[in-house]
Amino acid sequence: MKTTKISAKLSFAFFKYRSKVLINSFLKSIHNLLYKLGVDIRFRKKEAAFSALEHNSIEEVNKFYSSADKQFEITSAAHQKFFQEIIKSLEKSGINLNDKKIADFGCGIGNLLSHLHKHFNPAACHGFDFSEILLSLAAKRFPEGHFKQHDIYIQANDQFDFVFCTEVIEHLLYPEKALKNILSAVKLGGGAFISVPNGRKDTFAGHINFWSPESWEVFIRSQVAETALIQTGYVTTNNLYAIILF
Repeated sequence: MKTTKISAKLSFAFFKYRSKVLINSFLKSIHNLLYKLGVDIRFRKKEAAFSALEHNSIEEVNKFYSSADKQFEITSAAHQKFFQEIIKSLEKSGINLNDKKIADFGCGIGNLLSHLHKHFNPAACHGFDFSEILLSLAAKRFPEGHFKQHDIYIQANDQFDFVFCTEVIEHLLYPEKALKNILSAVKLGGGAFISVPNGRKDTFAGHINFWSPESWEVFIRSQVAETALIQTGYVTTNNLYAIILF
């Protein structure tokens, strides 16, 4: 009887998730059609008394990712395409992670590390996040990874050949401090891959920072030593990246 209840709950959660996907796909199709006709209309959910700071608190993040329908979304095939695009960006830049010790700050459920592990052959994959819920999901999704709860405003007690931080610092009140700590974990001769939403298209009220392609490059260069090699660009039309090589 207990199994039946759990199955029913998951089935309902999957139905909710699929309904959201179909509705969002329909709205996106309307937006794209109107955009071709010269009309730019954005569909945005009305949010009363919404606090981005509260939304990004550990309590709200744990609550948010505890829902079964959200877990369906972040493990969906559509969601995985973003991580595949990151790998394409790495390859275009000639970055090979074979036998490298890598880390992902704000690793979530371990999606990126899982893809990197499959595509390359890293010596070790480490994931850091402040949410115990996400870390628990990551350990189940990618058991080969080494996961640890960590405050991104504190420097890590380890160093890596290559580090990642994708779609994280737009949620932070002090992105400069976080980026400094992330880059301090890179070994000499190593590198980093950082990504954020494209601020020209991003309308999510839960984000604190919004970078345009131009301001993103200025921000990165202002935080990194002049001796570092920096490359910025698009992961997708909706996401910006920076590759930093030391």
